[in-house]
Parts: sequence; C-alpha cells; structure tokens
Amino acid sequence: MGMKMDIDAYTIFCHDGAVPYNLVTDIIQQGIELGYKILVLNYCGNREKTIFSGKILENIIWKDAERLDDAEVDNIIGSLGRQYILYVLGAERLVPNIGKRAAVEMDFIGRTSRFHYEEEEDWQSFCEKLDRWYEKAVKCLGGLMFFLSISSETEQEITVCLEKSDNMSICGCRYEGDGYSIQRELIDAITSRKYTISQIKEMVEAKRERLGESICRYMKAISYKIAGDLQSAINILQEVDVKELDTHEKLLLADCCYMDRRGSESLEMLEELYEEEPYTRGLAVTLIRASQGTEREEEWIERLYQRFPEDMGVLEAYGSLKSRNGENKSAAQIFRKISEQQTGYYKYYYELIARMNDIINENMRKEETVWQYLYSVIDREPRLNNEAVLRAVNYFKNAADDQEAALNMMRYANMSIDEPKAEELITLKMELLKGAKTIGKGSSGIVFLQNKCKALLEAMTILCCSGETVYSRWRDYMDSMSMNEWRKALYLELLEMISKFAEINYDEAIRDFTLMNGNEALRLLAISNGDMGEGKCLTNEELIEMLRGTKIWAKEEGEGKDEPWSDYYGSLIFAYRAEYQTANNYALTLFQSAKMYKDREAQKLSGYLGLLAWGNSQYRQNRKEEGVACIMSGFLMAVETGIYIPFLENAVPVLALFLNEEYENGRSKEKEAVEKFVKTFSEYSPFVADCFGDAEPMAVIREELQQLENKNCDSEVKMCSAIRIVNCISKLGQNDIAKAVEIVRQYGDAILDVVKDRKDMIDKVYILFSQVLMSESKGEWNIKQIYDYISCAVCYVEEKRKVFHQEERTGISQEASMVYRVYMKFLVEQIILGKNILPDGKSGEEELFFCVQRILPRTLEEQNIYNNECQVTKEEEEQFQRYIELLDHYHVQKRNNNEDKEALLKVERELEKQTNMLKDSHPYFQPLTQFNTYSMDQIQDRLCEDEVLIHSVVLDKFLIIILISKKKHDIVIKSANDFMKQLAFYNKMWDAGGYQEKCQELSEHITNIFFDVVYEFIKENQLKRVFLIPDFTIGTYSLAGSRYNNEYLMDIVESVIHIANYNVLWRRAQRPVPEKIYNRIYGDDMDAALQQIRKWLHNTCSQYSCMSVLNDNSNCCLSEKEVNAYIVYGHGVHRGKQQDAVNGAVGIWSENHILSIKDILKCVETQNLNYFILMSCSGGIPVGQDPERDQGSWLQMIERLRGGIISCHWDVKVEAVCCFLTELLNGLETKGGMDTAFFKAIKATRQNYSYLEDWAGFEYWEN
Repeated sequence: MGMKMDIDAYTIFCHDGAVPYNLVTDIIQQGIELGYKILVLNYCGNREKTIFSGKILENIIWKDAERLDDAEVDNIIGSLGRQYILYVLGAERLVPNIGKRAAVEMDFIGRTSRFHYEEEEDWQSFCEKLDRWYEKAVKCLGGLMFFLSISSETEQEITVCLEKSDNMSICGCRYEGDGYSIQRELIDAITSRKYTISQIKEMVEAKRERLGESICRYMKAISYKIAGDLQSAINILQEVDVKELDTHEKLLLADCCYMDRRGSESLEMLEELYEEEPYTRGLAVTLIRASQGTEREEEWIERLYQRFPEDMGVLEAYGSLKSRNGENKSAAQIFRKISEQQTGYYKYYYELIARMNDIINENMRKEETVWQYLYSVIDREPRLNNEAVLRAVNYFKNAADDQEAALNMMRYANMSIDEPKAEELITLKMELLKGAKTIGKGSSGIVFLQNKCKALLEAMTILCCSGETVYSRWRDYMDSMSMNEWRKALYLELLEMISKFAEINYDEAIRDFTLMNGNEALRLLAISNGDMGEGKCLTNEELIEMLRGTKIWAKEEGEGKDEPWSDYYGSLIFAYRAEYQTANNYALTLFQSAKMYKDREAQKLSGYLGLLAWGNSQYRQNRKEEGVACIMSGFLMAVETGIYIPFLENAVPVLALFLNEEYENGRSKEKEAVEKFVKTFSEYSPFVADCFGDAEPMAVIREELQQLENKNCDSEVKMCSAIRIVNCISKLGQNDIAKAVEIVRQYGDAILDVVKDRKDMIDKVYILFSQVLMSESKGEWNIKQIYDYISCAVCYVEEKRKVFHQEERTGISQEASMVYRVYMKFLVEQIILGKNILPDGKSGEEELFFCVQRILPRTLEEQNIYNNECQVTKEEEEQFQRYIELLDHYHVQKRNNNEDKEALLKVERELEKQTNMLKDSHPYFQPLTQFNTYSMDQIQDRLCEDEVLIHSVVLDKFLIIILISKKKHDIVIKSANDFMKQLAFYNKMWDAGGYQEKCQELSEHITNIFFDVVYEFIKENQLKRVFLIPDFTIGTYSLAGSRYNNEYLMDIVESVIHIANYNVLWRRAQRPVPEKIYNRIYGDDMDAALQQIRKWLHNTCSQYSCMSVLNDNSNCCLSEKEVNAYIVYGHGVHRGKQQDAVNGAVGIWSENHILSIKDILKCVETQNLNYFILMSCSGGIPVGQDPERDQGSWLQMIERLRGGIISCHWDVKVEAVCCFLTELLNGLETKGGMDTAFFKAIKATRQNYSYLEDWAGFEYWEN
C-alpha cells in the first residue's frame, strides 16, 4: 500500500500545551482516506478522547495506554502490519523521569520539594528509544508518529540528539509567540530569590496577555511555593473552581496541600487527577508521597507499579515495600535494576540498598562479614559511608536484635557536623547507649562513662543546628546516667580536651575578628550586665527593645549574618540577671534560627552561639553538667567557625569554675592538665588566674577593698572587685575565719550593694555571708544581720525558681535546698537556745516547718499537677495548631525566601501576635504552678482523729522529727552525730549481705535511740494510720519496718502510707480495692526469677478472676468505670555502686536494653489508673540522695501518677514477692481500703519470712 501524505510517515511532532486537535485530525483523516488503519496510543488522559469527533473515532482504534514503559510500544509495533499507522499522543511522558539536576530545592519542615527544567531531563535516552522504535516500525508498519508537548528548547535538544541517526522527521507545530521563553524567564526570576513576591507578581501581570490566565495563575502560585508561603499558593489556585484548573495546576495544588500537612485533601485531589490523566508527569511519585502512612499506601504502590514499571520513583517505592514485607530477595533485585540505570553516586546508592536486602535475606550475623560486604560499595563511593553505617546499625538493632553489634558498627561512622546522615546516626547512637549497660565486652566503668560522654559532645555539636527543641534530645540521653556520673565523665573528657585548647592561636583569631557596631555595643553591655555608666542601668523592658532594634538593623543592613549575636548577648545579660526563662528563650531562638539559614556558615555560627548561651544559662541554673557539656561542645564549634571571642570571654570562666570544683591536687596527669589550662587562658580571662592562682586570699581581699572604696572607680571595676572578694572569702580556711567575719560585718552590705544586679549569684553571696557570721561562737552571733541576709537569700532564690519547666526548676531547687538548710540550721540553733521568736516576730518553729516543706522534691509535685490537672480546651488546641503552622511557615519563609523582608516581617508579626495570645491562656506557654506550703494547723485540719503525719529530716548534726496529729503537733530535735555513724555502719552491713540478724539488731538499736518519740507519740494518742514523709538520705533504714523495745511499728498501727509531700493530704480519697488487675512481665524469657513469676501468675490467674496477663505487644486499656491496678514485674537496673546509701533503680532490664518507667506508662491510660504496682528491685527509692535530680523509677512514678503505688525500697527475693502478692490478693476481699489490705499482706508475709529484707522493703505510697 503506497502512502502519499503531505508529511513524512515517520515524524515527531513537537507542540505547545495540549495535543493540537486540528493537526492530528487532519493527519488521521489523510491516513483513513489512503486506506490505512489507524491506532492511537494515548498517554495524555481521558479528556483527550472527548476532543475528537465521533466520525473520526468510528474509523480508528483508540487505546489508552495501560503501562508507561517501552514494552507496550514495542508490543504494539510488533503486533501491527503494514496497513497500520501508529499515532502516540503524549509521548514526552515516556522520557526517564529523573532529571539531571534540580533548579531549586524547597525545604518544608522535613518535606522537600524539587523543581527542575524540562530540557535538562534525560532526552538522550528517550531519543535512543525513538531510534529503536523507528528501526522496528519501518519493517512492519505503514507509519509511526509521535506527538510531544515540549518547549522549543527541548525540541532543539531532541534535534541534536537525533542528528546522527537522521531517521525520523521533526516537525514543530507551535503557535506564534514566545510563551515558553517568558515562562522560563519568570521561573529563573522566581528561583533566583532576588525579587520579592510583589515584584514577581508585577512581572507576571505585565505578561498576562501573552501567557494567558492559567499560566499567570500557575506562575504566581509557584512563586509563593518557592518562597515558602504554601497557604498563599493554595489560595491563588483556589481562586477558581478546581475543575477549571489545568493538569499542572491541579498537581501543584495537591503538592502544596501535601507540603502544608493536609495529606488527606492532597491525596483526594491526586486520586481524581489520576483517574483523569494518569500519565501526568510527576503524578505517580507525588501520589506515593501523599499516600505514605495511610491505609492505601500499599495499594497505591502496587497499582502504580503495574502502570509505571520503569519509573524510577515508583520502582524505589515498590522495592521498599517488598523490603518492609520481608521479601528481601525481590527487593534486592528491584534496587539492582534501578542501580543499573543510574550513574555516579546513585548507581552505588541503590547497589548499597540492594546489598542491605541481601544481608537481611541471608541473615548475616557477623559484624565483619556485613561490613566487608558493604565496604566494596563504599570504596567506590565514599560519600555513602554514613548511609551504610546507618543501615547496618539499624539492621543489627532491629532485624538481628543485637544491640552490642549495632553499637560496634558505629565505630565506622564519620560524626563530623557536615557529614551526611550525621544527625540520624548520633540520634541512633544515643538511643543505643541510653539503653546499654556497657559498650563492648570487657569495657570498664570508666571507659563506659567516657564513651557515653564523647557521644554526648558529638550529639550537641551535630544537633545544635537542627532546631529549637534539640536540647530535649540530649536531655533524654543524659537521663540515662546520674549527674554524678556525668560530672566524672565530663571532668575526664575536659582534662583530655585541654591539649586541644592549647593548640589554638587565640591572638590571631582575636585580631581577625570584628563585630558590627550594634553587636559590639551589646558585647560591652553584656560585660557590664546592662550598666550604661553614670548610674544608668537598662531595665529588662529597655534591654528587650534594644535587642529587638539591633536584630532588625542586622537583618536590614548586615544581610542577617550578624543577627545571631543579638540573641546571644541577650541570653547572657538575662542569665546574669537571673531572668532565666528569658535567657533560655534567647538561646532557643539561636537553635531555632540555625535551622532556618540557607548559608551553612550562618547555621554553624547560630548553633555555636546557641550552645554557649544555653550552656551559660544552664550552668547558672545549677544544671552544671548540661551547661559544661554544651560549652565543651561549643569549643568544637569554635574550631569549626574560627570564632573564639565568645568562647574566651564567656565559656572559659565556666570551665574554670567546673575544673576548680572537680580538681583534686596531687594526681600528676591532672596537675599537668590544669597547669596547661591556666597557661593557655589566664592571659584572656583573669578569672582563670583567680581560680587557680597562688595569691594569698587575704592579700587579694585587701587590694580589692581599696578599689571598692575608691569613689573614682567605675561600676564595672567595682563589680569585678566585689566578685573577687566574695571568691576569696569562700577560700579562707578555719584559721582566717575571724578575719572573714570582720570583713563581712564591716563591708558585707557594701559588697552586696555592688553585686545587687548580678541576681544569678546574689543569693549565694547572702548565704555565704550568713555562714561566715554563723561560724562564730553562738553567743557572738549578730542575729539580725544573719536573719536579714538569709531572708534576702530566700527571696532571691524563690524568684529564680519562676522558670517555666521542670528541668530548670530542679537545678534551682538544689540551690534553694542549700539556702533553706542554712536557714534551718540557724532556726534549730535558735530554738535550742529557747529563742523561738525571730527578729521580725515570726515563730522559729513555724519557719522551720515552712523550710522542711521547701526542701521536699517540689518540682515533682509541680510537674504532677501539670501532668494530671492541666486541661487544654478545644479552642486553645486550635490556637496552638495555628501557632505551629505559623512557626513552620516562618521557618520555610526564612529558609527559602531570604530577600523578601516584607513578607518575613508580616509572618513575624502574625507569629508574635499568636504567641502573645497563647501566653495568656495555653498551659504549654505558662510556668508550672508554684508548690504550696502549709502551717501545722492546716495539716491538722486535714487529718482524722486516729491519723498521724511523721516527717524526719537529717540536717548536718541534727535529726528533726515532725509529728502532727489531729489534736497535737510537735517538732523534736535530736543530735544526729551518733545517728549518722550508726546509720553508715548499718548501710554498710546491709550492702555487704549475709548479715540479716546483725542488720535487724542495728535497726532496732537506731530506732530505740532516735525514733523512740515516734512510738511514744503514736501510743500516747492512740493513732492507727501513719502518713510518712521519709528522708531518703538515711538509705535502707525503714521506719515503717522498725521495731522499738521488741515491738514492730506495724503491730501498733493499722496502716502506713508514704507520701512525697503535704499536698497529697489535700487530694486524698478513700481508695477501694481494685476490681481488675493487669499484669505484665519485662525481661528475658529464660530468666529463672521471671519464670517463677510466670508460674505464679499462671496459677493465680486461674484462682482470681480479677487477674489477667498482658502480652508484650498489647496496650493496657483501662476503663474509668472500674477500679483497676497494673502490676509490672522485672529486674531493676542500678547505675553502678553509688557513693551514698541511696541507689534506686533507673529502670527495668528488658531483654537487651533498659526500659524506663515513663516508657512503660506510655502504653497505659494513666488518667484511668487507680493503682500501679512495681515489683522491681529498688524501684521505690530515688537514684541518688536528691530525689529531684536524677531520672529513675521512683521519680517517674511520682511525677506522672495519681493514686496508689506499691514498690520495693530495696532488692526483694522472688519468693517473698509471690508470697506478698498472694496475701495482697487474699486481703482484697476484706473490708477497708487498699492501704489496709497492703498492711495486712505485709504482716502475713512477715509470718513466713522473718528477716527485714524479705518483707519491710514493700512500701505503699499515695500520690
């Protein structure tokens, strides 16, 4: 059959926009008239068919493409004969989908959008396909015509690619005009980020006639999207009905909704678009992204793979699906297929993924084997090193369930801040180390501590550029060790780091460093603590305005590069003023800003200053370990940035303080390191010389007193002199104490007046001076001066406690406890001397009772109130979500659109307005509530006739016992010198083990001498229920299990309830026994003790209908309609031998890691939980002597739970546990509350196990 058409029978038609209907119709009509059969293969979508007339459709075969791959075209060409002409509509969609480069990348808070130019896609590969199809078609078809919707630039690219083969004709079918070149110019302008949104919109409007309505709308939306303003992009596209949008507009709208976290809306639009035009470029991959995490994800991946089997994005998703479903052999094959089609980095990336699937499929277990198999890929592409490590670590952690091997694999990682995957790796490393007991076989305790410390410093260095809440990630990690352990580890690490300090040429670094004028002024202001000279000191409000102005100036004039310095110096000044919440907020802004900058150096500077500011603030809030770690990490960032001024001025003094506190003279290596530290920094920081210098303290004091009295000295010099005097007074030995007293008496008020604006330290100065004055013999005390100083210290330290969050309050509570203990010592001495009335007329005993409440773990109660009583309304939650959206919007705007300052300022104002609104109402933006204190009369009102509250406190050489009943109260003060000696011996014998009878004898001896008043008070007043607030510093001695004159406490009362604070009395309730008891065991199935528990549970559940056992994966679903209890069994984990007698469990050992109580409670609806029972060694005692300081099982129960808690004060053997629980279950059927049933169970257990260690360790708490 001959063909005489006006055009070549083998032609490529290049056109703008949609398929040129008239042209295609004419060409088809010619073919029909010449007697050819016509087959149209359509890749454009369902709408294309409706364009053609019914007459044309009656005479052709119309086929909508089933798959987007070469095979379908190959098969059709091969199946037709000479009588056929094949027309392919939308053939441009057959080009490989991975572009050569992205013209711009947009970051939307963890979601990245990439934009690339059409002509830069892989048209060479596409042209090779065309040549192959041509060679096949000329042998068996009457004609082959491709219709491509591409730009003239892409047409030129194709022409060049097909020049050598010269097979098919190329025909350009375009409307007159320069639409694409205009679009390209606009896109270039948008992606350059040199223009504001307003300027871009003006450019678009100027070209409206030549572009048309749809393209104008698209360009405006793209400009908003690239700027990071997703909502405005969505608004532009929604100005018309969605049905009126063209395909690319719909895809853009759906993508913007996805990026704006409106996933369901996005997915719905994409699904509709897929039904209309399934082969739209980019639709398949966008659908996969939008369906992630939804119920339809797997369905969509399978469906898209059937239609797009060659699409790289679809293939990757399909391979990942196979891998997730355990089909690793198939997954490996898919990823190798992708690898074969790639070059360079991605070729080896996908081969690496294939090999990881091989490893899982073959169940490789040896670390060396796994690494060798991966290394051959890394050797060819070293940039994949961290990617390989991350995947190998996750394999050993999850699939192989080998935490030790996972940790060992970490040694291959490169943890530099600029290395890819460093953030994911360090996060995973912290997770592994947090739950580990040791690192590697044979690791000593010191090595373990240092390895954990090195990981912390790595984490801080890497995470400081990752956003506002990074501190919570390293804090969670720090909870895995006690603060004493962290101090030890940080000290050892600091000694090692001193050699690195000494390598820096600081003179050169200082010489090359300059700050812009506004920030230099702030630097000087920070040095003077806001003192402007001539007696003018900026108020907090004036300072905030000044900082705001400097920041705005930095944005406008300094291009934002100097912006972080304003926040840095703001944080320092407010920390010196003890305005810690404000100081923290400025530091957090630095972490937040670090993530928003595009420029990597700006990111590092902001993160670096954030570490120093946060470290300085935390150190002054008595969170010294976190503060020192931040500052040590800050040095590593100083090396990265080459900026050392802030480190020298503000970080070195903190390190000197820490080093001075920890340093013990005598060890040669430590001495060498300290000497090197002094030699390196004394030139730059006078404070270093003060800490370690040999100057005689009295000589320094005399010299500085002259400066203090010199009227010509400015305030900054006087401040330095006053601080040096205070430091030297603290160093004076016992022989110089009389001189110290004289100095404080004569100059104390003057010194305090000079340092009054250093509110970060003034309470400590008041207390130091009080202690100096109290060091005299009691007859010579200046009672009024001591009392006034202590009263001022109390006021200042309570003001410090107004920080918002538990962690900061905990640090300040330690400082407050020291203040109150000095106050208590003063009060006790006055009471003993019969001076119960204080200078201002207050009662000494009432003040003493006020103090003993203030040294309780206050922050635990404050956090408990927040956890259990703070209710967020629907309106408040909506406002908070709006705040999150605005914050995300601001981050994206700042990162993606630095030039449009007008748009940024608009978002900043909106964000500030929303933040201020939330500060007035939302609990997240308000401080924790303040702890209540009560009078003894108020406590009496809360007690019943037969109840007594007993509170004991060890204070230096005194033992204070508070006894309160309904009708009577008493404060008993005893000498504690002999008490502490006997207690130490008792705890030593207890820890040694095997001395049960001796311990019982010692316990009775301690009770007879020191707690006789307790028994006498109970008997005299015929009291039956005891509320007991223990002093944890006394260790394993148990008043509840005590015996006096051969009579146990439990034999003269009917209930002993432990409480952590007096507030519990205000929310006490009659607690009925549980109706339903859920049980869960954590630990190794083969553990003998746990097997015994399982056997006991099996027998017990068959006897008691209220008992049920939960499996490892089920949540504990509690009904508010039933009284319930949740019992957890497992081995308590200690953090090694503590120096004191208090050594509570940090958590429970769960097969291969430590599981914390807070993690266990995540699967429990705690608001409906009535009783929590923890059968775990030492789970009922704090980790250390300060109950607030270290995270452990007891702390996590007290801060989270309301209701009854039963726990073990020490390690109790499993037989005694089973006996106690059996008796408890038996007692549930008797009358009375849970505390009564508990007490009866203890008595019954004592009948079977006579030693204290077997029964007295069980304790009942109300919270």
